Amino acid sequence: MVASVAPTADTLPIVTPLYSGLKGKALAPDFLENVPSKAEHTDVDVPHLGNDDFTYMRGAFHTIDRPYPKLIDWLHHRIGSTHVAHHIDCTIPHYHARAATDAIAAAFPKVYLHEPTPIHKALWRIAKDCIAVKQRSADDSRYVFVPLAQWAKQ
Repeated sequence: MVASVAPTADTLPIVTPLYSGLKGKALAPDFLENVPSKAEHTDVDVPHLGNDDFTYMRGAFHTIDRPYPKLIDWLHHRIGSTHVAHHIDCTIPHYHARAATDAIAAAFPKVYLHEPTPIHKALWRIAKDCIAVKQRSADDSRYVFVPLAQWAKQ
């Protein structure tokens, strides 16, 4: 695979493949977007809500702020470490997201989700333990992740 340095709208260079074998689809930007997105919306103890339980705000508070390495956090405009604020109000500019996140964490300490596990360890846990979902119980419409081994035993 041949790679080049391509400027983004912010003139920050990112490595993108010139040819990936997928009809020219660039793999590096997909990876840089999809992997953090998985981490911000998925974890072993974050339920998926059924129609009876879902509201916009409950969905917003079921996203997760995670610590990223400083350079990655900066390159992504801190979207991973301020993701809950982004879902509560997507019009907050990135340069105010940290202050908004701090205010949300202080105002809603029981429902604000910040998961301090380093991102590489969190991604591994998600990859191995967030394989399938099952309904918690017949009278609870929330769905939770289960590891594949546990799912197979049922």
